Amino acid sequence: FKRDVMAIPSLVLEPYFKQWALIEGAIDPQQFYPLTEDGKIKIDFRGKPGKLYYMHIDLSLTTDATGIAMCHMENGVIIIDLVMKIKALQGREIDLAEIKGIVYGLKKMGFDIAKVTYDSFQSASSIQELTKQGFNAERLSVDKDLAAYETLKEGFSTDKVKMYLYQPLLDELRRLELKDGKKVDHPQTQGGSKDCADAVAGAVYNCVTNQNNFQFWWGGDTLKHKTQEEITREAETQSAEGLGVYGYMRGRRG
Repeated sequence: FKRDVMAIPSLVLEPYFKQWALIEGAIDPQQFYPLTEDGKIKIDFRGKPGKLYYMHIDLSLTTDATGIAMCHMENGVIIIDLVMKIKALQGREIDLAEIKGIVYGLKKMGFDIAKVTYDSFQSASSIQELTKQGFNAERLSVDKDLAAYETLKEGFSTDKVKMYLYQPLLDELRRLELKDGKKVDHPQTQGGSKDCADAVAGAVYNCVTNQNNFQFWWGGDTLKHKTQEEITREAETQSAEGLGVYGYMRGRRG
């Protein structure tokens, strides 16, 4: 009862985000809210010239819902520009064409999408079609290891992630648990989900692991004073000492 009503994770499993104030601190009340009252993307939502955007889609055909997130990096901070949840009508499946249409629509709105990833094996046809249309599209599983979520947690911990208030995302993040030290998941209760959380973790991971963004993430204001090799070497040292996320990201593939 306490777990479901008060959104307090079980005492048996380990809550993943233990410092909730860090997540609340990432909410920017001045950030543009891109969704209409019925959950559609506003027509005046526009990309910034010269910025690269990164997406992740947590696709589900029949269970839970589909989560979509998009972000970009600005002055060393990741801005989560879009997070939304799409639910299938009762008794029906998620419309894959609708999901692809959102990606195409964002491009028409001026978003230079550098990468879009899907988490599901069922997404092979979508990835193939997007690739044919010139998108850098591939599969990324945020459940394969802790890389994506550790990257997101690092961002919250260092005040390098900003987002608008989207209650479905906050509800999911609050309920996440670490299972067996290997996987971030939601409680196995009715209505439990992590569609938006997975989408945000994947999008942030895609953004950070871009080579240029990764160097800026670590270099910060000192980037102009150091070479790429020096910054990478420092990141490796910090990872070896347990201070950073580089060890999770290096060499990882979908």
